[in-house]
Amino acid sequence: TRDIRKKKVEHISDAAQRRKIGQIEDAAQTAEYEDVLQQEADLTAGHGVLRVTGLIAVSAPTVEELDAAVSAIEQAAIQASCETRRLVGQQAAAFTAAALPLARQV
Repeated sequence: TRDIRKKKVEHISDAAQRRKIGQIEDAAQTAEYEDVLQQEADLTAGHGVLRVTGLIAVSAPTVEELDAAVSAIEQAAIQASCETRRLVGQQAAAFTAAALPLARQV
């Protein structure tokens, strides 16, 4: 709820600032604000916020190739607006979370 309120306040203050300097709102800004309002309405109606976790295993024959592969995946994730987090040394926990999807939090 706090995150949605923060986003709503940011959109309203940004819109006021744009009006003040004479800029017009574009379709992307309007769509983002409508999405925040829809999220707020869904939360008010009792729906929860759903977060999805995906786990990706990366391997390579050399350290240099591994670094290149990880960089490529991280770049693709950024372009897809996804957050990445490395689980170095946490393979057992990640495997358990991925192989046994029992609605557990990661």
